[in-house]
Parts: sequence; structure tokens; C-alpha cells
Amino acid sequence: MRGRVSSYPQPPWYLANQPIDGRAPGGEHWGELIEAARRAQVALATANPPDEVVLAATRAYREVAELMEPFATVEWKQAFGRRPDLVGVGQSHRPAIRMTEVTQRAITGVVHFDRTYLGAGGAVHGGVLGLLFDDFFGVVAHVGGQPAARTAYLHLDYRALTPIDTDLIVTGEITSEQGRKRIVTGELRNGDVICAEAEGLFIQLEHHSY
Repeated sequence: MRGRVSSYPQPPWYLANQPIDGRAPGGEHWGELIEAARRAQVALATANPPDEVVLAATRAYREVAELMEPFATVEWKQAFGRRPDLVGVGQSHRPAIRMTEVTQRAITGVVHFDRTYLGAGGAVHGGVLGLLFDDFFGVVAHVGGQPAARTAYLHLDYRALTPIDTDLIVTGEITSEQGRKRIVTGELRNGDVICAEAEGLFIQLEHHSY
């Protein structure tokens, strides 16, 4: 999952990686920062540290906040979530999907949930799967240069526990179109086991304002 592998084969219009002041949002080292942030999230999620380590980590997090806060900017200029050239779109919270097959109407990818996304008992939190499908289906809805659209509904069926620390296959396909409406369906699999199935309705926007 590491490196500068494109997460979005054809970025939705609102994720267009347009240079700002001659550089990509966040610059050439943004991916390294996001990888470090993901590593810190996993370390935090898996730890039971002594008090002195908790206090030291608190100071470190505060230092990062103080370092970044002076550079807060408007949404369309921020780097977080605006780098389709990076896995996870340069965002440390959403599940990072590595696209493996792309057609004009469908995408297949691999997603690996670490302990950050744990619900309990070795399974991914159910709410995270809603985030996964909404994010992934949003990409599928724009595959092949489809006009901009946004989610109208997302229906999710849980079929089996979704394990953490396992490479899982996620698929999505535009299965129906009528006027401005696009239906996307897909599933999340652990080998031959279907963990979840989903359907989303996306409505094409009448204009390109956000």
C-alpha cells in the first residue's frame, strides 16, 4: 500500500490534482507525511503504554498541531484528501484502496484494514464499511469520465465479519443509468466469503459547484 501508486485511475472532478502556486497540494513529500500519520494511528490503536509515554506522545501530537495550524487554508487548496496520485488520496483516515482493474464501468481493488479500523473481536467496525463503499462507489460512479455526481443513498448489507489485517477484494460496477441517476453495486470479499454487499444511487449534478 505504500508509495506513490495512484489511488484514482480517473479522479472525480472535485479531486482534480491541480497545482497551486506551482506545486501539487502538500508538495512532493506529502505522501511520506501521510504514511507517517497512518503509522502513528496504528501504533496508537494497538498500544497500552505507561503514563510517561502517554505524556510524551501528547506533547508530540501538540507539537505537530502547532506546526501545521499556521498553514490552514480553504478546502480547495488543502492537501489532505486532494492527492489522487497517492494511495488513499493523500488522506490518513479513509481506507486506502489499491485499484487493480479498471474498465469503463467497473473497478476492482484491494483494501487492507489495520487495527485503526477495529470494532471488536478482530473484525472491522461496521461503520467503516459504509465509509469504504461510499468512497469507493464515488470513484466507480465517475469511471470512464462520467459527469460529476453525488451520493443520494447507500444501502449496505453485512454478510459476514470483515477481518482486520487481511487483504480483501472490493468491487464496484455501474449497473444502471437513467437520466441523471446512476446505480452502483458491489461487494467486499475475503477470498470466497462475501463480507458485505452494497448499492448506491448517485445523482449527476446539474453544475460543477461543490
